[in-house]
Formats: sequence, structure tokens, C-alpha cells
Amino acid sequence: MRYGYARVSTADQRHDLQVDALQQTGCEQIVQEVMSGAKSLAKRDALLSRLVEGDELVVWRLDRLGRSTLDVLEQLEDLQHRGIRFVTLEGNFDTGTPMGKTMLTIMASLAELERETLRERVKSGLEAARRRGAELGRRRSLNASQREQIVTWRAEGQSWRQIQQLFGGPNSISIRTLQRAIGAQ
Repeated sequence: MRYGYARVSTADQRHDLQVDALQQTGCEQIVQEVMSGAKSLAKRDALLSRLVEGDELVVWRLDRLGRSTLDVLEQLEDLQHRGIRFVTLEGNFDTGTPMGKTMLTIMASLAELERETLRERVKSGLEAARRRGAELGRRRSLNASQREQIVTWRAEGQSWRQIQQLFGGPNSISIRTLQRAIGAQ
């Protein structure tokens, strides 16, 4: 089956140009979405999950398929692995042709390079932050002196509920948070 996907970024934009072009190429079903590429594309994702081997997905332009270059390339790789043909009307990109398959392979390699480069940058940034002594990860609920105070109160025989009250009651901190802060169960 031949599916079409049309996306515009804002409600004041119209799908007409894309839908007309998709209808002229014989799309049997056209999914339309109004969503900025920076947000989740729920209708696109639902359409992609319905596609099966032998289906064809047609879009007006390549950038209509996804939120970013990397997103588009990941979607294209997924379609290729699932045996789904992908066609753009502008630019004549068609994964059903030898040239389209070659272009997809090149684009997939570039996407992999981009992913690896991003991973390396993140890893390097984290290592540099650790060397500078930065605390990474989630910020602790309680500082060191508060954790020491909890240990002291527990040693003096205070119950978890009493300690919770000293910190402002159940609306300010949970008993489980107090216990986790000092590694108690």
C-alpha cells in the first residue's frame, strides 16, 4: 500500500500543497500532522508502526519526515530494514532505486558518525567535569551536614517519623528519602 505523510509546523500553515502532490502520486492514505519538528510526531510514529514490508511511504520533502537530520536518518534506516520503500516528491529520493539505496547507505554512515561523535563529546565533557570536581548526576536532597545530623539523631534513638518532623514533616521530605540519604533501609 502507498501511504503519504504531510506535516506542517504551525496551525496557521496548510497541508494543501503537500496533500495535493501526494494525491497526484496515487497515495491511498494520507496522514496529516500539525506539529513542530522539535516535538514528538505522534501521527507520524503511529503511521510508521502500521507500515509493513512492501508498503511505500511518500513525503513531499525529506525534512517533513522528522525533527532533525539524525531523526530522519534513523527513520530511513528503520524503513529500509523493514523492507518499506521511501520516496520524496521534491528531490526525487527513492529507496527503491539503486541510487536511492546508495544515498541511504551514505546517509546512514553519516548518521552513525554523528551519533559516535556526539557520544565522544558527551563522554569527554563528563570526564572534564569530573576532573574539575563537579558533582554529576542528580542533585542530592540533603547536604552533608543534614546527612550527618540524621545519623546523630538515629544514634540518639530518634524514630524516622520524629526525624521527618524535625525536617518539616511529611510534606517536606519522605521517610524513604531520609533513609536513602544515609544508606539505611
